[in-house]
Amino acid sequence: MVKIDNLGSDASQLTSIILDDGSVLTVTLIFRAAILRWCMDIAWPGPAAAPFASPFQIFGINLCVSPNILRPWRDVLPFGIGCTAKDGVDPVDVTDFDQDRVQLYVLNESDVSEVERAIYGGPS
Repeated sequence: MVKIDNLGSDASQLTSIILDDGSVLTVTLIFRAAILRWCMDIAWPGPAAAPFASPFQIFGINLCVSPNILRPWRDVLPFGIGCTAKDGVDPVDVTDFDQDRVQLYVLNESDVSEVERAIYGGPS
């Protein structure tokens, strides 16, 4: 599990993360002031070892405190994204990442399996 530690208080942020297989995950975060929510878009070109894989994109995921926000795609993606908050409250302020109240983590494949086993009681 690796913390995404380059987030600030800009209402629109883009960051790229190199995954364990060498592929690059692009995460776009957008703060929606009218509803006091952070939303996330992700784009992943597929595994680095499969250069002709179809890209995978998800738009408009509402961020919330979760061990794996990408759990619905756990059988498709070799990674996940966890979200924690020091006070347990979902990300609702533009300064949440800048003030380190909220943290985002990239989970590798074994982290996703561990979350499934430990939290959801699934196979590891």
